[in-house]
Amino acid sequence: MNHSENVDQDAVLRARTMLLGSGGLSVEQEIEAYRVLAGVSPLTYLPKLSEALVGDGGADHCRAGRERGNARPGAGP
Repeated sequence: MNHSENVDQDAVLRARTMLLGSGGLSVEQEIEAYRVLAGVSPLTYLPKLSEALVGDGGADHCRAGRERGNARPGAGP
């Protein structure tokens, strides 16, 4: 399956640049970058996304995403 046809390549480039940059990222920025990249390469980035969500502030960010309607179907309560 080719995920690249459904993904904004500019968003992927921004996410990779953010993660590779020398500046520190907030938890929210890190989670958002991993969410974008998980759409392109799930085997690589879903574990990293999970780690970021479990870390400080991840639960609040996940809850806020569900409240905004950004949660994926079947992603839990």
